Amino acid sequence: MNATPVTSALYVNVNSFLWSAAPGQDFLTATLTVTNPSGGHAENLSDFDNVSSGLADDVDFVMSAADAATAGDSSACGVRQVYPPSLCPISLGQGLTVDSDSANHDNRPATQLAPGSRTQITLSYGPVAATLQPATVTVYFDDGQSMPVDLTP
Repeated sequence: MNATPVTSALYVNVNSFLWSAAPGQDFLTATLTVTNPSGGHAENLSDFDNVSSGLADDVDFVMSAADAATAGDSSACGVRQVYPPSLCPISLGQGLTVDSDSANHDNRPATQLAPGSRTQITLSYGPVAATLQPATVTVYFDDGQSMPVDLTP
C-alpha cells in the first residue's frame, strides 16, 4: 500500500457531489493504492473505505508537530499515543473523506478486494487554510495494533 504526495484543491468531488472551499481555503487530497497479493483471499477494505461513514477510518493526514504549530493546526498533537510527540495527525476528529474508490462502483455496504487486485482510493480533508503547505503533510496508516506507517514516498 502506498499514497501519492498530498496536494491541495479548491474543490473535491465526493460521490458525485461537488464540494468547494471558501476563499482562502483549500482541501488536502491524496490517492491511496491498496493491493491484495495474489494467492490469498479477498480482503475487506473497510479500514480504507468505511461505506457507512464515508471515511477512511485507519488513514490519517499527519504533519510534524512543528509544522502543525506554525499552521495553527496543533490541537490533535499528542492526543493519540500511538503517534510520537514529533508527529501530529491533523485529520483526527473530522477524518479523511473517501472521494472515490475504484473497487466500490455501486456504493456497496462492504467492499472486498479480490486476490491479485488493486484499488485506488482518493481521499480528502478540509477545508483548511490555503496557507497550509501540502508538502508538509504525509499520509499514514494506523490500524491501532502497531505503530502507524508512513505511506507517502
